[in-house]
Amino acid sequence: MAEIRGGWDTSSGKRITVKGQRGVQGIEFDDRCVITLRKLNVLLREKYLPKDFPYTTPYTEGKARVKYRDALFTMRTGALAAGSGGTAVTHGFGVEIAANPIRMSVQLGSSNDPARKSLFERHGYPGVKVNTHAFRHELNTRMYQAGLSQLLIDSFSGRTTMGSVYNHETIEERTQGVADYHPKTKHSTAAQRLNKVKTNQPLSLVDVRELSEGEQDRIIHQTHLGVCVHNFASEPCPKMGACLDCGLLGCVKGDDVKLGNLREERDDLKLRLDKALDAQSRGVFGASESAKKLGEKLYKCEAFIQTLENPELENGAIVWNADNGWTLTKNAAAMSGLIEVKVIEENQAQEALPSLDDVLALLDEIEG
Repeated sequence: MAEIRGGWDTSSGKRITVKGQRGVQGIEFDDRCVITLRKLNVLLREKYLPKDFPYTTPYTEGKARVKYRDALFTMRTGALAAGSGGTAVTHGFGVEIAANPIRMSVQLGSSNDPARKSLFERHGYPGVKVNTHAFRHELNTRMYQAGLSQLLIDSFSGRTTMGSVYNHETIEERTQGVADYHPKTKHSTAAQRLNKVKTNQPLSLVDVRELSEGEQDRIIHQTHLGVCVHNFASEPCPKMGACLDCGLLGCVKGDDVKLGNLREERDDLKLRLDKALDAQSRGVFGASESAKKLGEKLYKCEAFIQTLENPELENGAIVWNADNGWTLTKNAAAMSGLIEVKVIEENQAQEALPSLDDVLALLDEIEG
């Protein structure tokens, strides 16, 4: 709340004066307050909702309950013209919550007064009108399209009866929704997976691999390179973010954003490997080990890129990484002498790592 108040402190504005004119002509504000959904949630609860909402009476602590039909319209202060209604405007820390329905009706084009321009007319869309209730229909339709149940939608909307009349999905959209789940017409698992990745929907463990006996489904983490099936509820990342060393990393074919990140990672690894090889040639201590590790990562990164660029691989298919066998725990144990390095290397998931000659040959191929 303090951050929101500070960002909208009207006393900190810069006064504007014009030569030849008396008095202050205006005040210029440096709006540095970023309103996020989290801040808006805090503002709504602090300013409008009683303590322990919704487990409380409608009126406590001097806060009147905001009705759903009014709370639908929340906007930045100043988004509506000041003279667009007969009701006083409340400016609440730069965010106007539960905008007055009379003002909203005027702003959306219901006024017959030519002197009052609607929100659409001020932005170059003359003749466009819409009533406030249409937004409730639009919101409910989007909920249906997102797959929410009728009961959940009605509960969210504050209804006591079924509200299916609020669903304005087209016949084609409903038909496609049925086809997506019908055994003979539904999309493949890979296609559904790719659609979730491209639309930033949460991915579950069952979306990327079959669950083992007794294993529970859960939401999985997505990294800048792909998907990660590590269970962060049991322990932190054992690789400390070294994704290219981890066998729990999977890359989805068709995810152009992650493929672009892999290409950037390859370019960065190549530069770092060139420096490590130069240091190795000058006999710098530790350079040979660094060159070996960077070479392994570069080899994997290039293998990922070539595989994901293969047109024969189905879009949505997952390409899994090979683990190098090392974790922070094993590294600490090896440094303490509790475990032999050769034991870790012998038990590593991959069968064989590329030699330095293989990496150098790969560099020549990349530079082409």
